Amino acid sequence: MLSYIRRRVILGLLTVLGVSVGVFMMVHVVPGDPVLVMLFELASPADHQALREQLGLDKPLHVQYWRYFSSAVRGDLGRSVRSNRPVLGEIAWRIPNTIRLAALALLLAVVFGGITGIISAVRRHTLFDHAAMVSVLLGLSMPSFWLGFMLIIIFAVRLEWLPVAGYEGFRYLILPGLTLAAAPSAVLARLTRSSMLEVLHQDYVRTARAKGLRETVVIARHALKNSLIPVITVLGLQVGYLLGGAVITESVFAYPGIGRLVVDAILARDFPVVQGTVLVIALGFVLVNLAVDLTYALVDPRVRYG
Repeated sequence: MLSYIRRRVILGLLTVLGVSVGVFMMVHVVPGDPVLVMLFELASPADHQALREQLGLDKPLHVQYWRYFSSAVRGDLGRSVRSNRPVLGEIAWRIPNTIRLAALALLLAVVFGGITGIISAVRRHTLFDHAAMVSVLLGLSMPSFWLGFMLIIIFAVRLEWLPVAGYEGFRYLILPGLTLAAAPSAVLARLTRSSMLEVLHQDYVRTARAKGLRETVVIARHALKNSLIPVITVLGLQVGYLLGGAVITESVFAYPGIGRLVVDAILARDFPVVQGTVLVIALGFVLVNLAVDLTYALVDPRVRYG
């Protein structure tokens, strides 16, 4: 187990390193100059050059990356070009909001997707099963920004039940949470249904029924537990989707999370904020996948790590 954890940690660190290199190169090929954002075009060329030297933008790319990487290892992600505040502070202020939103969306996806998939598998080829699969297709095909706008029009503009933008309490999480949970709910419902259908035809399930156990016990104790491995795998991937999908959802609802921070930073050519935020998201994704792999052994005793 320990050797496996060491291997996964090393692979995770290499992944984060690759992400940092990729993001660093991409933000530096995007058209635009952060010096112009900070000084505008009215400043003299000498002022532009002085600020470029101060920020280290006059150095070759490999020198700039090494300075960034060596600072990031020490926990220094640089300073924001726009606000001149530490990038880590900007992220630390917004990341709790994104965690709240992602946690709510994940909870909704697990509850609605899991329950829908289980019932569809148990009641296969019924009206509920067909309606659920149609809903799954709708959830997978609807763009999140379109769904967000529809929820705003219905529940915020016409019915005036829920707020639209910002964050001042749980009510502000409902609409973006539903928007963000739609696609993961559909994925989990479809996968849970297919995994349950495969398990329900196994010999140990038929044996449990032959013993006279109640159907709820057979489903919950024998079928559901043994169908969780693929569901847990996809669930870990959905966490990464939720962090990435928060970029669009937070922009639609003007929600103060790291997704909107990335969008604003890209528009402002704020390279340090873009790099730092993507690096933090990548690190979180790696940690989540490590936790998912370790959860396998808890769910299925047959899983062993060499």
